[in-house]
Amino acid sequence: MLRPLRRALLPTLLTLILYATSAAECVSWALWDENQVTGVPVDPWSSWAAIQGFPDRVECEKYARTWRVRLLAEKQPARTSGEWVELLSSDGKMQSRWRYLCLPDTRPA
Repeated sequence: MLRPLRRALLPTLLTLILYATSAAECVSWALWDENQVTGVPVDPWSSWAAIQGFPDRVECEKYARTWRVRLLAEKQPARTSGEWVELLSSDGKMQSRWRYLCLPDTRPA
């Protein structure tokens, strides 16, 4: 009676292991957003947010560039300063700034 159960269990377990391994490998890069507001102390834990996962760095960087361009177009006045997009007040002073970084996904599999 146990023999048929073992025969069915082994392929099922192998399929689950294979699926879990391939799913873990699908997302190896994550796009992160950091936001800082002028005059507000930077909290290193709450100023970061994960946006989306990607299978490779190239796709992540491509999406990050899209976000930067969209933010510059939607939020005016704005300017870039290195990797940062800075949102300005009407008198040209920086009010807040964002950056989008692609970092390896280091969560345990």
